[in-house]
Amino acid sequence: MYGFSPPLAPFSGAALSTGGLLFLAVLLVVFPANARAQDPPQSSDQKVEKEFYTPKDRIEALRVALLFTPRAVGDADILQGPPQDPKQFQFHPNDKVICDFDKPGSQMGGKTPKFSCQITKVESANGQVQVLTAQMEEEPVKVKFGANDKEIYAEVVSTRLMWALGYYADSWFPVKVQCNNCPSDPESGSGSKETRNYDAATIVRKYPGHKMYEQGKSEEGWSWKELDEYNGRPIAEKDGLKLLGAFIQHSDNKPPQQRLVCNGVKVDQSTHPFTTTCQQSKMIVQDVGATFGGGGLFTSPQR
Repeated sequence: MYGFSPPLAPFSGAALSTGGLLFLAVLLVVFPANARAQDPPQSSDQKVEKEFYTPKDRIEALRVALLFTPRAVGDADILQGPPQDPKQFQFHPNDKVICDFDKPGSQMGGKTPKFSCQITKVESANGQVQVLTAQMEEEPVKVKFGANDKEIYAEVVSTRLMWALGYYADSWFPVKVQCNNCPSDPESGSGSKETRNYDAATIVRKYPGHKMYEQGKSEEGWSWKELDEYNGRPIAEKDGLKLLGAFIQHSDNKPPQQRLVCNGVKVDQSTHPFTTTCQQSKMIVQDVGATFGGGGLFTSPQR
């Protein structure tokens, strides 16, 4: 199954409030809570060029890939979100993130307004201040912004729900952003540069693991047909992921919107072609912004 069920009724409202997250927390209690998850530490991906050199090796990684870590849903702090890497800035709801502009969204792909910046400080509502230190492992982060862009709200809700139920997803955090040396149009990079503030913004932390694909196919991802055809996990886990996709109306579900990640990648160069193996592989749904209310109806700019 890789097409989803009929649309849900459109969401109403344009802001992700604490009340909205609390509503989601109430929703979660209807799911079984009979196991405890072991959340992996959020760490930066190694910048290593490792890939599959044959379709066979990729299919094997899909076959053994994990989809789901059973967890006690009641343990999920839906307001704070997933555990964060202690070597990086820690985000909390409505933190003020201060950063230096890095590059425009036009260089990053996708249609949602975005840019990247290097964080230098984080100020929390409780007065706590975090500053960049030499010991921290921070690279420029992706920022999505704009109160009228409903994807930034839908993406937070969708990924929190996936995480709370045990499925793998990137972590999105709702914050306020102060961008220094930021052009008037950070999406294109054009216009005068000065300090600009974005009260409606989100920052992503990628799920750890090296992105894997066949040589020359960096946007390959995986398809829902391949989930059914190749993955060897129990049917209940696969159906659970598909049901969750249908529930959030994950309509933009083409292969590049899903990601195959591996830990412990090894490339045997003594074979021809090279043989690539993964110590552990996982299948992740990585882009769930166009969700809810009919698969993007809620997040459409016209709504």
